[in-house]
Amino acid sequence: IYEYEPEIQVTSRLRVERKDGRKQWIWVTRSSNGSSERHLPGATVCFFGSDKSMLEGILESGREIQRRRREKYLTVVQVYDYGKDHGLNWLHPQDKDRKQPGRSISSVVLPRCPLTGLDQAEALMEDAREFLASEMWYTERGIPYRRGYMLYGVPGGGKSSL
Repeated sequence: IYEYEPEIQVTSRLRVERKDGRKQWIWVTRSSNGSSERHLPGATVCFFGSDKSMLEGILESGREIQRRRREKYLTVVQVYDYGKDHGLNWLHPQDKDRKQPGRSISSVVLPRCPLTGLDQAEALMEDAREFLASEMWYTERGIPYRRGYMLYGVPGGGKSSL
């Protein structure tokens, strides 16, 4: 997987290798505003041919790069008031300076849970793992598959890291 970010409003030509081993040219143009509602960057990818598996491969590579980026950083999404006419919106951090390196769960020091003997961070993680493994149980019973946690405490206590 190669990571390449072209300049805004400039078309770049790249030669990529297809699954069958042949090489093909693609053209990428990055736009400054892919979606006017969310103000997120976008891109246009052009190539000649009818084999859509190449485009699917490019998109899958992009998803993999984004997944790796998310693993390295903790992304905090905030709600802000966009004005009385528009209601509330989500504020999505787009720059790396607005993201923080993720904190190790072992660095979060919380008291032990009296029921399980685990510290509260471990108990919360265990509960989340158990919930994620039980989707079929919820589906079979027609129960909405969702879970929420309300965390509170002093600043720097590790709430966002959990």
